Amino acid sequence: MTEAVKLDPGLTVAHFQLGLLHVTAGRVPEAQAAWLPLDRLAPDDPLRLFKSALLHLVRDEFAACIEDLQAGIARNRLNKPLNDDMRRLLADVQNRQTGPGAANADPAPLQIPLPTKHTLLSTYDRNRNDTATD
Repeated sequence: MTEAVKLDPGLTVAHFQLGLLHVTAGRVPEAQAAWLPLDRLAPDDPLRLFKSALLHLVRDEFAACIEDLQAGIARNRLNKPLNDDMRRLLADVQNRQTGPGAANADPAPLQIPLPTKHTLLSTYDRNRNDTATD
């Protein structure tokens, strides 16, 4: 992913995936750096919303995380596997807020989903199709 964004800095989905890989490894500053190009996207772009949700999550800002995940899922019509991953994360975050362990002072850490092979392939297809029409 690092090479992909070096070769083509306009691949916003690759920037998102690179940031996701960093954040799942606990490298939040590196994730934030990888996600900087996403700030140029429209405020309601799904990738920007998912990035924002994940940053809220690492800061334990669960209500804002849920809000951004829901908005991103609602607006993402191009990458179903990514929506599936974000739905799993959303369910986990919501369960932490309302489930039986919500009062637990030291719950197990949330599992931010690693990009699946299907997510990466559909990301590639999306970018290839975007480029083909340019």
